[in-house]
Amino acid sequence: MSKRNLRPLTVLTLISVMSAITALIVTFVQAQSGASQTKDVSRSQQKTLRDLAKERDVELSTSDEFETELTDLRSSAQSSSTIVVGRIAEAKTSFTESGEFIVTNYLVQIQRVLKDMPSSDATLLGKAPAPPLTDTLTITRLGGDVRVNGNRASIKVKGHESLKAGGAYVFFLNWSSDHKSYILTGGISGVVLVKDNLRVEPLASAETIARKYSDTDLESFINEVLKLY
Repeated sequence: MSKRNLRPLTVLTLISVMSAITALIVTFVQAQSGASQTKDVSRSQQKTLRDLAKERDVELSTSDEFETELTDLRSSAQSSSTIVVGRIAEAKTSFTESGEFIVTNYLVQIQRVLKDMPSSDATLLGKAPAPPLTDTLTITRLGGDVRVNGNRASIKVKGHESLKAGGAYVFFLNWSSDHKSYILTGGISGVVLVKDNLRVEPLASAETIARKYSDTDLESFINEVLKLY
């Protein structure tokens, strides 16, 4: 191929590559801020969520969590190392140390332990095992709202607004050595609301959990869980 033909082909190839890269960057920034201008793309891409929030409001929505939802109660019970009935005494939301994410830590006052079978996997991997259960435990979950310089940074995760300080729940949990706290088994499918009338309301999406156990009295639900693992 002659140099005369090679030059236009090279230019067209470079234009195509640059166009693809630009499109990817624009998509990323729009997902982060929802209102970024194209001229700010390269600058904003390198900023963390905390950095962006110092300049403007930022709201993200995601279905991602530490784990995807489970579709039946047996899976939740068998996959959990710890199951407790407890009341959320406190909820604190903050950026992660890197500033890239927002997490909420829930301090739970344990009212009843239904299962406590810590996994030995953490020890085998040289990580911190779950501490012995006392009267409280901490659950870490992705999502929440934080204020920075008067601006609001928010990550919305399904069911996040359903977990409230003062509320009572049945929690299906596993210990996370990385977070040094517990995480929900199967995301929001690992939470069952205990209503004031002592009847339960699963927060799971799957009808095999939500519809089957909705409005079940608490003791009957607990007995069902105890039979499943």
